[in-house]
Amino acid sequence: MNAHRINENSKHHVSSFYTITASFYILLFILVGCAPTLKTVARTADQSQLAKIAMEAEDWRVRRAAVEKLTDQSLLAKVAMKDIRGEVRHVAVRKLTDQTFLGKVAVEAKDRDVRKAAVEKLTDQTLLGKIAVEAKDRDVRKATVEKLTDQSLLAKVAMKDIDGEVRHVAVRKLTNQTLLAKIAGEAKDGDVRKAAVRKLTDQTLLAKIAVEAKDRDVRLAAVKKLNNQALLAKVAVEDKDRPVRRAAVNKLTDQALLARVTVEAKDGDVRLTAVKELTDQALLAKIVIEDDVVNIRLAALGKLTDQAMLKKVAVEAKDRDVREAAMEKLTDQLILLKLAVEAKDKTVRLNAVKSLTDQGLLARVAKEAKDGDVRVAARENMKNMTDLSRELVSTNCALIGMNGFWANGGTKFLGGSVEKFRCGEDSIELKTNSIVDTLIDTEKYGMVKFGLHSFNSGVVFYLTKKQKIMLKKYILE
Repeated sequence: MNAHRINENSKHHVSSFYTITASFYILLFILVGCAPTLKTVARTADQSQLAKIAMEAEDWRVRRAAVEKLTDQSLLAKVAMKDIRGEVRHVAVRKLTDQTFLGKVAVEAKDRDVRKAAVEKLTDQTLLGKIAVEAKDRDVRKATVEKLTDQSLLAKVAMKDIDGEVRHVAVRKLTNQTLLAKIAGEAKDGDVRKAAVRKLTDQTLLAKIAVEAKDRDVRLAAVKKLNNQALLAKVAVEDKDRPVRRAAVNKLTDQALLARVTVEAKDGDVRLTAVKELTDQALLAKIVIEDDVVNIRLAALGKLTDQAMLKKVAVEAKDRDVREAAMEKLTDQLILLKLAVEAKDKTVRLNAVKSLTDQGLLARVAKEAKDGDVRVAARENMKNMTDLSRELVSTNCALIGMNGFWANGGTKFLGGSVEKFRCGEDSIELKTNSIVDTLIDTEKYGMVKFGLHSFNSGVVFYLTKKQKIMLKKYILE
């Protein structure tokens, strides 16, 4: 009987086990059978059902498929910010079009890529401005600023953003000249101030900055874009920093203002630069005669080429070296004649005679000058040139090997091409007059400048006072 009871109990336990197991599988079947699938989503058009699946489905692929069909902007924003899978979040933000929700996602989403994707879809300037100022993520602020067009908001970012890169993007987007000038003068970031100046084109605003900005580099940047000649002259004379003064004088072209800078500036380098930019011969002559600094006078003299002005300097300059240097540059034979005969300073008269090369004019000086020393110097100069003429004729004709005969074929001679020439005892006769002044190396006189005065087909040699200038040796070809 006991054995029977044990058998009955065993059967009961086995029966219970199978019952529980069957129930478990039935429950599991029900649960699995009820879980939404991709096919379920494909068949569903109801937005509330899709919303439930998008928020509750365990399979992220199913959630993503549901989000692809969602249109509810609030729900899409929620998914974009909270779904645990990036693939689902990105589909949600891609489906968003509502600017307010996009702004919310751009600021609040934890996923940086989602935030940036939201910014890229934003077009509302007010929202963009809000994000540009309030977003904690630098990259989000930067991306937002790239889309901003509101000039006031861009100026605010350029002045106040904590990140230099964002500030620079804001300046780059600015075009409003008044706001750029404000940034150039007030921004704490020196690089931002300079960047603002580089974008300025308004000459009035640039002038104000060039004069008033406290930052030397900002003034310098403004000067480099400034065209106002009067203001450039003012800066060249008055600015407290040498680089700014130099930049200003380098942009000056107005001759009267350059002369003014030469006189008024205290900076020697600025004055020298101004002189080197001068071309007005009368102004240069005035500086040579009146300036107190010798290197300024000599720099101005170096720019003088006008023969009448050189004559004025040779007579009026207080500095003897300057007067003599002016005489060295005089080549006008009639001016030299006048100086040789009429100049009050004996040194000037004698130097004029030394520079005379015209034989006829020398003969007049030798005859008409009241000063006996000047007359003697004129005769000596005539003799020296006769000797030189014989040497040049002898040397060059010997090299050519054609003494007393005509040579043909465009031979190069004394720096110019002639079709025909022949050598005589004291001169070289030419058939054309195309010879130019040149330099010739002589045994007696060294390297000298030598030119030709032509009369019909004949020539007369003459020597200018350049015997000490040793340039390249003349080679007869």
